[in-house]
Formats: sequence, structure tokens, C-alpha cells
Amino acid sequence: MELCSRFSFNPDEFKRFEELTMDFEVNVNCFDSNRRSPIILLTRHCKSERLVEYIETLLRRHCTDLTWQDCDGWDALISACYFYHNQHLVRVVRLLLSHGIDGKAVTRRGSNALFALCTVHTGEVPNVTDVVRALLDGGVEINGEKSALLAWCRHNVRVQHFLPVVSLMIERGIDLSCKDENNRNALLLICSQHPNGLGLLKVVRLLVDKKIDIPCRDNDGLNVLEILSKRTVKIDDPIIQLLKIAMINIV
Repeated sequence: MELCSRFSFNPDEFKRFEELTMDFEVNVNCFDSNRRSPIILLTRHCKSERLVEYIETLLRRHCTDLTWQDCDGWDALISACYFYHNQHLVRVVRLLLSHGIDGKAVTRRGSNALFALCTVHTGEVPNVTDVVRALLDGGVEINGEKSALLAWCRHNVRVQHFLPVVSLMIERGIDLSCKDENNRNALLLICSQHPNGLGLLKVVRLLVDKKIDIPCRDNDGLNVLEILSKRTVKIDDPIIQLLKIAMINIV
């Protein structure tokens, strides 16, 4: 457990870590006061590009318990999706899923691995679309207790890969009717934050085509046109025209 809580991860330490995990007198399923096992601590704290190697080393001990959850219900997959932010995350996800970690696991607050990923800024994960695909292919629920789409729209609306992830979620059957505590659906969240331009137009057109609730109003009574107007989007902007036509067609 000491190695799993310091994480300097220089080559000498990796060698020591490997020796410890191969020592069958060492319990790889021990846990700390928060019920975090070595593999959960690894995915929670390790920022090294060698994380896959560390996990593989632990998994060579076939008794490593991937079903283990800490006192808050976090397992290694959920922890990795929330804490480990680089291009190797997709390898970590695939590795854990291929060894049988439960993709349907949720925390005590109802968060699954996809939701955990979507609640953090993923600008440092250039292949995050592949991560989302790997999670869904591995059995993680697209429509969990908490909406991954709303979380994604709230925290990642300005990242380069925003639209591909939204498109993938829609392709896999994400519930577009979900609303947050302020009664905002994905369309309202996006239009209140996304930089105006071609990217915003593309995602709005996608949501309109998929029949999202366009007249939806938030708890302040604002609909999407009024939100865009407050952002000083001009009345002749293509996005405004698209939404006006869509509203007319609804009526």
C-alpha cells in the first residue's frame, strides 16, 4: 500500500512495485481507511504514462479483485475515468474491461464510469471519443442514473472533440429529454456556453434533427432563443434562423 500512495513512479520504484506484487505473501486486495485497494489507488493517483504497466502488473496476480469498491462506491474504472487524463486512458479502460471489471458499477451517488468521465474537462484526452466508445462497448450504460450528456455539455462544451462525443452518444441512444436541476436540457446548456460559430451551428442542427425539446424553458423562464439573445447573438445569425424555423414547424 505504501507504493500505491506515494506515486513518484521512477524506474526503480516500478521494479520494487513489481517485486511486491509478485510476492504472494503480499495481499494485493488490502485496503486503506477509505477502503481503497491498490488498484483503486493506482487509478486514482497515478498520472504516469506507465499506468497500464502498473495495472498489468497487479492483474498478473489473478486474485486481484476488480469488483472492489471503496467507501464511496468508486471502483478502478470509475476512478480512472475521473482522475486519469491523458491519451492512454483508452488503454486503461480497455484493459480493465477486458479483465472483467463491471461496466455497470455505480458510485453511492449514482455515477457510472461514463458520467465520471463527462464531469471533468477532457482537453488533455485527445482521443476521448474512443474512450467513450470503449466504455459503451464494454457494457457501461449510456443512460445511467445521471445524464452523461448533460454532464458533457456542462463541462466540455469548449473542447475540440465536443461534437463527436455528442454525436456518438446520440448514435448509442442517449436520452435527449433529460434536464438538469435548473430545467435545462442539452440544447439550453450548449447555447448558454458554446462559443458562437460553425461548431455551435453544427451541434444545434444535430439536436434539432434529433427532435430535442426546442421550446424548453429553464427555471428562469428562458427558452433557447432568449438565452442566445442575452449572449448578443444577432437576430440574423444562422443559428437563430434555424431555431425559429424549427419552432414554427413544431407549431
